[in-house]
Amino acid sequence: MKKVLIAVVLALLCYPLIPWVLGRTIEQRVGAYTDQLQERLPYVRIEQTRYTRGWYRSEQDLRIGGATPALGLSGASVTIHNVIHHGLWCGLTCVGLARIETHLEFPAATQASLVKLFGKTEPLSVQTRLHLFGGLTTTLTSPPLPDVALDDGTHVASSGGAFSIDQGAHADRLAMRGHLLRLSVHGRGALRVELGDALFESHAERLLRSLYVGDGAFTLAECTLAGLPPGTVRVTDLHATSKTSAEAGFATVAIRFGTGQITSKPLTLAATDFDFSYGHLNAEALESLTAGLVAVNRDTTLPAAAHGAQLAAVLRDKAPALLAQDPVFTVDRIRLRNAAGALLVTGKIRLPGFVAADLGADADPKALVQKLQVAFDLSVDQAFLASVPNGAALTAQLDNFVQQGLATLDHGQFHSQFAFAGGKATFNGRSAPTAATAPVAPATTAP
Repeated sequence: MKKVLIAVVLALLCYPLIPWVLGRTIEQRVGAYTDQLQERLPYVRIEQTRYTRGWYRSEQDLRIGGATPALGLSGASVTIHNVIHHGLWCGLTCVGLARIETHLEFPAATQASLVKLFGKTEPLSVQTRLHLFGGLTTTLTSPPLPDVALDDGTHVASSGGAFSIDQGAHADRLAMRGHLLRLSVHGRGALRVELGDALFESHAERLLRSLYVGDGAFTLAECTLAGLPPGTVRVTDLHATSKTSAEAGFATVAIRFGTGQITSKPLTLAATDFDFSYGHLNAEALESLTAGLVAVNRDTTLPAAAHGAQLAAVLRDKAPALLAQDPVFTVDRIRLRNAAGALLVTGKIRLPGFVAADLGADADPKALVQKLQVAFDLSVDQAFLASVPNGAALTAQLDNFVQQGLATLDHGQFHSQFAFAGGKATFNGRSAPTAATAPVAPATTAP
Protein backbone atom coordinates (compact mmCIF):
# COMPACT_ATOMS: atom_id res chain seq x y z
CA MET A 1 0.00 0.00 0.00
CA LYS A 2 2.84 2.37 0.88
CA LYS A 3 4.52 1.70 -2.48
CA VAL A 4 1.34 2.58 -4.35
CA LEU A 5 0.90 5.72 -2.29
CA ILE A 6 4.51 6.72 -2.89
CA ALA A 7 4.11 6.14 -6.64
CA VAL A 8 0.98 8.30 -6.72
CA VAL A 9 2.70 11.08 -4.79
CA LEU A 10 5.73 10.96 -7.08
CA ALA A 11 3.49 11.06 -10.14
CA LEU A 12 1.65 14.10 -8.77
CA LEU A 13 4.93 15.80 -7.96
CA CYS A 14 6.42 15.04 -11.36
CA TYR A 15 3.32 15.86 -13.42
CA PRO A 16 4.02 19.63 -13.51
CA LEU A 17 7.31 18.78 -15.22
CA ILE A 18 5.61 16.82 -18.01
CA PRO A 19 4.10 19.86 -19.82
CA TRP A 20 7.45 21.61 -19.66
CA VAL A 21 9.32 18.58 -21.02
CA LEU A 22 6.73 18.18 -23.79
CA GLY A 23 6.98 21.85 -24.70
CA ARG A 24 9.97 21.43 -27.02
CA THR A 25 8.41 18.39 -28.72
CA ILE A 26 5.22 20.37 -29.24
CA GLU A 27 7.16 23.28 -30.72
CA GLN A 28 8.89 20.96 -33.19
CA ARG A 29 5.60 19.30 -34.13
CA VAL A 30 3.81 22.62 -34.64
CA GLY A 31 6.72 23.86 -36.76
CA ALA A 32 6.50 20.77 -38.96
CA TYR A 33 2.76 21.26 -39.45
CA THR A 34 3.37 24.91 -40.33
CA ASP A 35 5.78 23.77 -43.06
CA GLN A 36 3.15 21.31 -44.32
CA LEU A 37 0.61 24.14 -44.45
CA GLN A 38 2.84 26.03 -46.86
CA GLU A 39 3.31 22.90 -48.99
CA ARG A 40 -0.40 22.14 -49.22
CA LEU A 41 -1.48 25.72 -49.89
CA PRO A 42 0.91 26.79 -52.64
CA TYR A 43 -1.23 29.79 -53.54
CA VAL A 44 -0.63 31.50 -50.20
CA ARG A 45 2.58 32.30 -48.40
CA ILE A 46 3.53 32.54 -44.73
CA GLU A 47 4.97 36.03 -44.33
CA GLN A 48 5.86 35.87 -40.66
CA THR A 49 5.83 33.36 -37.81
CA ARG A 50 6.54 33.77 -34.11
CA TYR A 51 6.51 31.08 -31.41
CA THR A 52 6.57 31.74 -27.65
CA ARG A 53 7.09 28.62 -25.54
CA GLY A 54 5.75 28.52 -21.98
CA TRP A 55 5.45 25.98 -19.19
CA TYR A 56 1.83 24.89 -19.49
CA ARG A 57 0.96 26.65 -22.69
CA SER A 58 2.64 28.25 -25.70
CA GLU A 59 1.52 30.71 -28.36
CA GLN A 60 2.15 30.96 -32.07
CA ASP A 61 1.38 33.79 -34.48
CA LEU A 62 1.34 33.30 -38.24
CA ARG A 63 0.75 36.02 -40.78
CA ILE A 64 -0.44 34.59 -44.07
CA GLY A 65 -0.08 36.85 -47.07
CA GLY A 66 -2.05 36.95 -50.31
CA ALA A 67 -1.26 34.30 -52.84
CA THR A 68 0.97 33.87 -55.85
CA PRO A 69 1.33 37.26 -57.57
CA ALA A 70 1.70 35.53 -60.95
CA LEU A 71 -1.89 34.32 -60.62
CA GLY A 72 -3.19 37.71 -59.58
CA LEU A 73 -4.19 36.38 -56.16
CA SER A 74 -2.15 38.68 -53.95
CA GLY A 75 -4.12 40.40 -51.20
CA ALA A 76 -4.27 41.52 -47.60
CA SER A 77 -2.75 39.45 -44.82
CA VAL A 78 -4.59 37.36 -42.25
CA THR A 79 -3.11 36.69 -38.82
CA ILE A 80 -3.55 33.28 -37.18
CA HIS A 81 -3.11 33.26 -33.40
CA ASN A 82 -2.70 29.78 -31.87
CA VAL A 83 -3.01 29.18 -28.13
CA ILE A 84 -1.35 25.79 -27.45
CA HIS A 85 -2.21 23.93 -24.23
CA HIS A 86 0.44 21.33 -23.37
CA GLY A 87 -0.52 17.72 -22.59
CA LEU A 88 -0.81 15.04 -21.47
CA TRP A 89 -4.09 16.32 -20.03
CA CYS A 90 -4.69 19.26 -22.35
CA GLY A 91 -8.28 19.94 -21.33
CA LEU A 92 -11.34 18.43 -19.69
CA THR A 93 -11.97 16.19 -22.70
CA CYS A 94 -8.51 16.16 -24.27
CA VAL A 95 -5.75 13.59 -23.86
CA GLY A 96 -2.86 14.11 -26.21
CA LEU A 97 0.34 15.96 -26.87
CA ALA A 98 -1.43 19.31 -27.01
CA ARG A 99 -4.70 21.12 -27.69
CA ILE A 100 -4.64 24.20 -29.94
CA GLU A 101 -7.21 26.99 -29.99
CA THR A 102 -6.98 29.02 -33.19
CA HIS A 103 -8.19 32.61 -33.56
CA LEU A 104 -8.27 34.49 -36.86
CA GLU A 105 -7.61 38.20 -37.22
CA PHE A 106 -8.76 39.73 -40.51
CA PRO A 107 -8.04 43.14 -42.09
CA ALA A 108 -10.18 45.96 -40.69
CA ALA A 109 -12.65 46.13 -43.59
CA THR A 110 -13.20 42.36 -43.60
CA GLN A 111 -13.50 42.28 -39.82
CA ALA A 112 -16.18 45.01 -39.93
CA SER A 113 -18.23 42.97 -42.43
CA LEU A 114 -17.92 39.84 -40.28
CA VAL A 115 -19.08 41.73 -37.21
CA LYS A 116 -22.24 42.74 -39.08
CA LEU A 117 -22.90 39.08 -39.83
CA PHE A 118 -21.84 37.34 -36.62
CA GLY A 119 -21.73 40.10 -34.01
CA LYS A 120 -19.18 39.39 -31.28
CA THR A 121 -19.17 35.65 -32.04
CA GLU A 122 -16.12 34.39 -33.90
CA PRO A 123 -17.11 33.50 -37.48
CA LEU A 124 -14.98 30.36 -37.34
CA SER A 125 -14.05 28.26 -34.33
CA VAL A 126 -10.97 26.08 -34.84
CA GLN A 127 -9.83 23.41 -32.36
CA THR A 128 -6.91 21.03 -32.95
CA ARG A 129 -5.64 18.08 -30.94
CA LEU A 130 -2.10 16.83 -31.52
CA HIS A 131 -1.97 13.07 -31.01
CA LEU A 132 0.76 11.61 -28.80
CA PHE A 133 2.39 9.51 -31.50
CA GLY A 134 1.94 11.80 -34.49
CA GLY A 135 -0.99 13.13 -36.44
CA LEU A 136 -3.72 15.55 -35.49
CA THR A 137 -7.46 16.16 -35.55
CA THR A 138 -8.82 19.60 -36.40
CA THR A 139 -12.46 20.67 -36.11
CA LEU A 140 -13.82 23.86 -37.65
CA THR A 141 -17.32 25.09 -36.84
CA SER A 142 -19.26 28.14 -37.98
CA PRO A 143 -22.19 29.48 -35.91
CA PRO A 144 -25.72 29.70 -37.37
CA LEU A 145 -27.08 32.93 -38.81
CA PRO A 146 -30.84 33.30 -38.22
CA ASP A 147 -31.43 36.14 -40.73
CA VAL A 148 -28.96 39.00 -41.01
CA ALA A 149 -29.62 42.12 -43.11
CA LEU A 150 -26.57 43.80 -44.64
CA ASP A 151 -26.22 47.48 -45.54
CA ASP A 152 -27.00 46.88 -49.21
CA GLY A 153 -30.26 45.13 -48.37
CA THR A 154 -28.96 41.58 -48.79
CA HIS A 155 -30.28 39.03 -46.29
CA VAL A 156 -28.08 36.09 -45.27
CA ALA A 157 -29.17 33.07 -43.24
CA SER A 158 -27.33 29.86 -42.44
CA SER A 159 -27.73 26.83 -40.23
CA GLY A 160 -24.00 26.88 -39.53
CA GLY A 161 -21.54 24.27 -40.61
CA ALA A 162 -18.83 21.93 -39.39
CA PHE A 163 -15.67 20.59 -40.99
CA SER A 164 -13.14 18.13 -39.59
CA ILE A 165 -9.67 16.98 -40.66
CA ASP A 166 -8.00 13.84 -39.33
CA GLN A 167 -4.35 13.52 -40.34
CA GLY A 168 -2.08 10.58 -39.61
CA ALA A 169 1.56 10.72 -38.61
CA HIS A 170 3.81 12.19 -41.33
CA ALA A 171 0.63 13.07 -43.27
CA ASP A 172 0.51 9.53 -44.66
CA ARG A 173 -3.25 9.41 -44.09
CA LEU A 174 -5.86 12.13 -44.44
CA ALA A 175 -9.61 12.12 -43.82
CA MET A 176 -11.96 15.10 -44.15
CA ARG A 177 -15.66 15.63 -43.56
CA GLY A 178 -17.84 18.72 -43.82
CA HIS A 179 -21.56 19.45 -43.47
CA LEU A 180 -23.69 22.53 -44.12
CA LEU A 181 -27.44 22.13 -43.59
CA ARG A 182 -28.70 25.36 -45.15
CA LEU A 183 -27.46 28.62 -46.67
CA SER A 184 -29.74 31.33 -48.00
CA VAL A 185 -28.77 34.63 -49.66
CA HIS A 186 -31.52 37.04 -50.73
CA GLY A 187 -30.26 40.08 -52.61
CA ARG A 188 -32.12 43.18 -53.59
CA GLY A 189 -34.89 42.55 -56.07
CA ALA A 190 -35.47 38.95 -57.09
CA LEU A 191 -31.91 37.71 -56.67
CA ARG A 192 -31.91 34.61 -54.49
CA VAL A 193 -29.52 31.73 -53.79
CA GLU A 194 -30.57 28.72 -51.71
CA LEU A 195 -28.36 25.76 -50.80
CA GLY A 196 -29.67 22.84 -48.79
CA ASP A 197 -27.91 19.96 -47.02
CA ALA A 198 -24.36 19.93 -48.39
CA LEU A 199 -22.04 17.10 -47.34
CA PHE A 200 -18.38 16.47 -48.21
CA GLU A 201 -16.25 13.49 -47.23
CA SER A 202 -12.89 12.14 -48.38
CA HIS A 203 -10.26 9.59 -47.38
CA ALA A 204 -6.74 9.42 -48.78
CA GLU A 205 -3.48 7.57 -48.17
CA ARG A 206 -0.07 8.51 -49.48
CA LEU A 207 1.02 6.50 -52.49
CA LEU A 208 4.16 8.32 -53.56
CA ARG A 209 5.57 11.52 -52.06
CA SER A 210 2.88 14.13 -52.85
CA LEU A 211 0.58 11.66 -54.65
CA TYR A 212 -2.35 10.17 -52.71
CA VAL A 213 -4.94 7.50 -53.47
CA GLY A 214 -8.40 7.32 -51.98
CA ASP A 215 -11.95 8.46 -52.55
CA GLY A 216 -14.11 11.52 -52.01
CA ALA A 217 -17.77 12.43 -52.27
CA PHE A 218 -19.84 15.60 -52.33
CA THR A 219 -23.62 15.85 -52.24
CA LEU A 220 -25.99 18.80 -52.30
CA ALA A 221 -29.65 18.01 -51.80
CA GLU A 222 -30.94 21.18 -53.43
CA CYS A 223 -29.68 24.34 -55.10
CA THR A 224 -31.87 27.22 -56.30
CA LEU A 225 -30.72 30.31 -58.20
CA ALA A 226 -33.27 33.00 -59.00
CA GLY A 227 -33.21 36.56 -60.28
CA LEU A 228 -30.74 36.07 -63.15
CA PRO A 229 -31.30 35.12 -66.81
CA PRO A 230 -32.77 32.74 -67.88
CA GLY A 231 -34.92 32.83 -64.75
CA THR A 232 -35.16 30.51 -61.78
CA VAL A 233 -32.97 27.39 -61.96
CA ARG A 234 -33.49 24.61 -59.44
CA VAL A 235 -31.21 21.57 -59.17
CA THR A 236 -31.83 18.61 -56.86
CA ASP A 237 -29.57 15.75 -55.79
CA LEU A 238 -26.30 17.18 -57.03
CA HIS A 239 -23.60 14.57 -56.38
CA ALA A 240 -19.95 14.07 -57.25
CA THR A 241 -17.45 11.34 -56.41
CA SER A 242 -13.80 10.74 -57.14
CA LYS A 243 -11.69 7.65 -56.67
CA THR A 244 -7.96 7.27 -57.20
CA SER A 245 -6.47 3.78 -57.05
CA ALA A 246 -3.13 2.28 -57.98
CA GLU A 247 -1.79 -1.13 -59.00
CA ALA A 248 1.64 -2.19 -60.21
CA GLY A 249 2.90 1.39 -60.39
CA PHE A 250 -0.03 2.76 -62.39
CA ALA A 251 -2.87 4.95 -61.13
CA THR A 252 -6.49 5.24 -62.21
CA VAL A 253 -8.61 8.31 -61.52
CA ALA A 254 -12.39 8.04 -61.83
CA ILE A 255 -14.64 11.10 -61.57
CA ARG A 256 -18.43 10.92 -61.40
CA PHE A 257 -20.69 13.96 -61.44
CA GLY A 258 -24.45 14.11 -61.77
CA THR A 259 -27.72 15.65 -60.72
CA GLY A 260 -31.31 14.78 -60.18
CA GLN A 261 -33.94 17.03 -61.68
CA ILE A 262 -32.92 20.37 -63.23
CA THR A 263 -35.80 22.79 -63.67
CA SER A 264 -35.41 25.99 -65.67
CA LYS A 265 -37.38 28.04 -68.14
CA PRO A 266 -35.65 26.85 -71.34
CA LEU A 267 -35.00 23.26 -70.29
CA THR A 268 -36.08 20.66 -67.75
CA LEU A 269 -34.09 17.47 -67.21
CA ALA A 270 -34.92 14.50 -65.04
CA ALA A 271 -31.26 13.58 -64.42
CA THR A 272 -27.75 14.15 -65.73
CA ASP A 273 -24.59 12.05 -65.52
CA PHE A 274 -21.00 13.01 -66.40
CA ASP A 275 -18.61 10.13 -65.73
CA PHE A 276 -14.95 10.21 -66.74
CA SER A 277 -11.84 8.19 -65.94
CA TYR A 278 -8.12 8.44 -66.58
CA GLY A 279 -6.42 5.06 -66.74
CA HIS A 280 -2.90 3.63 -66.94
CA LEU A 281 -1.26 6.72 -65.45
CA ASN A 282 2.33 6.02 -64.49
CA ALA A 283 2.47 7.00 -60.79
CA GLU A 284 6.06 8.29 -60.86
CA ALA A 285 5.43 10.42 -63.93
CA LEU A 286 2.10 11.70 -62.58
CA GLU A 287 3.62 12.74 -59.25
CA SER A 288 6.54 14.42 -60.96
CA LEU A 289 4.21 16.38 -63.25
CA THR A 290 1.84 17.55 -60.52
CA ALA A 291 4.72 18.45 -58.19
CA GLY A 292 6.33 20.50 -60.96
CA LEU A 293 3.12 22.43 -61.65
CA VAL A 294 2.59 23.10 -57.94
CA ALA A 295 6.18 24.37 -57.62
CA VAL A 296 5.57 26.93 -60.37
CA ASN A 297 2.34 28.14 -58.78
CA ARG A 298 4.07 28.39 -55.40
CA ASP A 299 6.90 30.56 -56.73
CA THR A 300 6.10 34.04 -55.40
CA THR A 301 9.09 35.56 -57.22
CA LEU A 302 7.86 34.57 -60.67
CA PRO A 303 6.53 37.55 -62.70
CA ALA A 304 2.97 37.22 -63.97
CA ALA A 305 4.17 37.50 -67.57
CA ALA A 306 6.42 34.46 -67.14
CA HIS A 307 3.94 32.25 -65.32
CA GLY A 308 2.30 30.69 -68.38
CA ALA A 309 5.63 30.07 -70.08
CA GLN A 310 6.99 28.36 -66.97
CA LEU A 311 3.96 26.07 -66.74
CA ALA A 312 4.37 25.21 -70.42
CA ALA A 313 8.02 24.38 -69.79
CA VAL A 314 7.06 21.98 -66.99
CA LEU A 315 4.52 20.29 -69.27
CA ARG A 316 7.09 19.88 -72.04
CA ASP A 317 9.57 18.43 -69.58
CA LYS A 318 7.29 16.19 -67.49
CA ALA A 319 4.30 15.24 -69.65
CA PRO A 320 6.22 12.99 -72.13
CA ALA A 321 7.02 10.48 -69.37
CA LEU A 322 3.31 10.24 -68.59
CA LEU A 323 2.11 10.06 -72.21
CA ALA A 324 4.73 7.48 -73.16
CA GLN A 325 2.99 4.89 -70.95
CA ASP A 326 -0.17 4.90 -73.13
CA PRO A 327 -2.67 6.47 -70.71
CA VAL A 328 -6.35 6.28 -71.60
CA PHE A 329 -9.01 8.96 -71.16
CA THR A 330 -12.46 7.40 -71.05
CA VAL A 331 -15.85 9.06 -71.22
CA ASP A 332 -17.71 6.37 -69.33
CA ARG A 333 -21.00 8.17 -69.65
CA ILE A 334 -22.44 11.55 -70.53
CA ARG A 335 -26.19 11.23 -70.22
CA LEU A 336 -28.97 13.81 -70.25
CA ARG A 337 -32.46 12.52 -69.61
CA ASN A 338 -35.97 13.97 -69.41
CA ALA A 339 -39.53 12.67 -69.78
CA ALA A 340 -39.24 12.62 -73.59
CA GLY A 341 -36.04 10.61 -73.91
CA ALA A 342 -32.30 10.74 -73.47
CA LEU A 343 -28.90 11.55 -74.95
CA LEU A 344 -25.96 9.22 -74.29
CA VAL A 345 -22.27 9.63 -75.20
CA THR A 346 -19.43 7.21 -74.44
CA GLY A 347 -15.89 7.06 -75.77
CA LYS A 348 -12.13 6.79 -75.38
CA ILE A 349 -9.07 8.84 -76.34
CA ARG A 350 -5.58 7.36 -76.58
CA LEU A 351 -2.17 8.31 -77.95
CA PRO A 352 -0.37 4.98 -78.45
CA GLY A 353 3.19 4.98 -79.65
CA PHE A 354 3.94 8.42 -78.23
CA VAL A 355 7.61 9.25 -77.67
CA ALA A 356 9.22 12.30 -76.11
CA ALA A 357 10.45 13.47 -79.51
CA ASP A 358 6.83 14.04 -80.56
CA LEU A 359 6.84 17.18 -78.43
CA GLY A 360 10.34 18.28 -79.41
CA ALA A 361 11.06 21.68 -80.91
CA ASP A 362 11.55 20.15 -84.39
CA ALA A 363 8.66 17.70 -84.17
CA ASP A 364 6.06 17.62 -86.95
CA PRO A 365 2.57 18.11 -85.43
CA LYS A 366 1.11 15.94 -88.19
CA ALA A 367 3.10 12.95 -86.91
CA LEU A 368 1.52 13.35 -83.49
CA VAL A 369 -1.96 13.64 -85.00
CA GLN A 370 -1.35 10.37 -86.86
CA LYS A 371 -0.94 8.61 -83.52
CA LEU A 372 -4.12 10.01 -81.97
CA GLN A 373 -6.94 7.48 -81.57
CA VAL A 374 -10.48 8.61 -80.72
CA ALA A 375 -13.63 6.49 -80.58
CA PHE A 376 -17.02 7.86 -79.49
CA ASP A 377 -20.54 6.47 -79.57
CA LEU A 378 -23.58 8.79 -79.65
CA SER A 379 -27.22 7.89 -79.19
CA VAL A 380 -30.06 10.40 -78.90
CA ASP A 381 -33.83 10.07 -79.04
CA GLN A 382 -35.75 12.19 -81.55
CA ALA A 383 -38.24 13.10 -78.85
CA PHE A 384 -35.44 14.33 -76.60
CA LEU A 385 -34.09 16.62 -79.33
CA ALA A 386 -37.57 18.00 -79.95
CA SER A 387 -37.81 18.97 -76.26
CA VAL A 388 -34.59 21.02 -76.05
CA PRO A 389 -33.81 24.53 -77.37
CA ASN A 390 -32.79 24.52 -81.06
CA GLY A 391 -33.91 20.92 -81.20
CA ALA A 392 -35.45 21.28 -84.67
CA ALA A 393 -32.15 22.44 -86.18
CA LEU A 394 -30.26 19.61 -84.49
CA THR A 395 -32.78 17.07 -85.76
CA ALA A 396 -32.47 18.40 -89.33
CA GLN A 397 -28.69 18.13 -89.10
CA LEU A 398 -28.86 14.51 -87.96
CA ASP A 399 -31.41 13.71 -90.68
CA ASN A 400 -28.83 14.84 -93.21
CA PHE A 401 -26.26 12.60 -91.54
CA VAL A 402 -28.66 9.66 -91.84
CA GLN A 403 -29.17 10.37 -95.57
CA GLN A 404 -25.39 10.21 -96.11
CA GLY A 405 -24.96 7.05 -94.08
CA LEU A 406 -23.07 8.87 -91.32
CA ALA A 407 -25.74 8.01 -88.74
CA THR A 408 -28.71 5.69 -88.38
CA LEU A 409 -32.28 6.28 -87.25
CA ASP A 410 -34.02 3.29 -85.71
CA HIS A 411 -37.23 3.33 -83.67
CA GLY A 412 -36.97 7.06 -83.10
CA GLN A 413 -33.33 7.04 -82.00
CA PHE A 414 -30.34 8.53 -83.83
CA HIS A 415 -27.08 6.64 -83.48
CA SER A 416 -23.57 7.29 -84.78
CA GLN A 417 -20.05 6.08 -84.07
CA PHE A 418 -17.26 8.61 -84.50
CA ALA A 419 -13.67 7.44 -84.91
CA PHE A 420 -10.39 9.20 -85.55
CA ALA A 421 -7.29 7.18 -86.39
CA GLY A 422 -4.35 7.60 -88.71
CA GLY A 423 -5.23 11.26 -89.15
CA LYS A 424 -8.68 10.49 -90.60
CA ALA A 425 -12.16 10.85 -89.11
CA THR A 426 -15.13 8.60 -89.83
CA PHE A 427 -18.80 8.44 -88.87
CA ASN A 428 -20.26 4.93 -88.84
CA GLY A 429 -17.25 3.79 -90.87
CA ARG A 430 -17.71 6.45 -93.57
CA SER A 431 -15.30 9.30 -94.15
CA ALA A 432 -16.29 12.49 -92.40
CA PRO A 433 -17.72 15.16 -94.70
CA THR A 434 -15.41 17.97 -95.75
CA ALA A 435 -16.37 21.63 -95.60
CA ALA A 436 -17.60 21.40 -99.18
CA THR A 437 -19.74 18.30 -98.64
CA ALA A 438 -20.84 18.78 -95.04
CA PRO A 439 -24.61 18.47 -94.60
CA VAL A 440 -26.43 21.72 -94.04
CA ALA A 441 -29.71 21.99 -92.22
CA PRO A 442 -32.50 23.28 -94.50
CA ALA A 443 -33.27 26.95 -94.13
CA THR A 444 -36.45 27.87 -92.34
CA THR A 445 -38.70 30.74 -93.28
CA ALA A 446 -40.44 32.94 -90.82
CA PRO A 447 -44.21 32.42 -90.67
